[in-house]
Amino acid sequence: MEREFLASFRSYVSGEDIRRQMLRSLLQIPPVRIVEEELIEVHDFAALMTCCIFLDSKNSAGEKLFLSYRQYVQEREEAEDTFVDPDEIPFNPNLQDVEIVLDSALPELKTFLETLSRVESGRIYLAKIIVCLVHAQSIPQIIPNLWKPATKTGGVRCLFNS
Repeated sequence: MEREFLASFRSYVSGEDIRRQMLRSLLQIPPVRIVEEELIEVHDFAALMTCCIFLDSKNSAGEKLFLSYRQYVQEREEAEDTFVDPDEIPFNPNLQDVEIVLDSALPELKTFLETLSRVESGRIYLAKIIVCLVHAQSIPQIIPNLWKPATKTGGVRCLFNS
């Protein structure tokens, strides 16, 4: 997923940056429909969200979620080596205490993300988006293109407690 995220991000910012425009269109679709009908891959959606979401790199809950996902991927790879169905291995998205800051110019984004966090399949989708955002902060070429609030109090805070 991390490799796909990087490819998606690069395609959205090469030439004219179309992330915000595409994201506005997607936010018109009910969140559950996006997830259940797989209208957009999670790494593509995460790449679009880099224009309006800030995840503090010091947020240990986001980092724990990232490490949890890495462990999940490793367990799936090991399962394939031992002929176990990798789909039997669950990914348990722990969004507890993950805090993000959203661009206040997109107020519908907070509602969208909160709706995702209330549905199991949506929580998994949201967790993978956060994993991509944590990953993005470790890639020097991406960092200048990540959205950051103008001030420490800028933007809309969104704290997940599930």
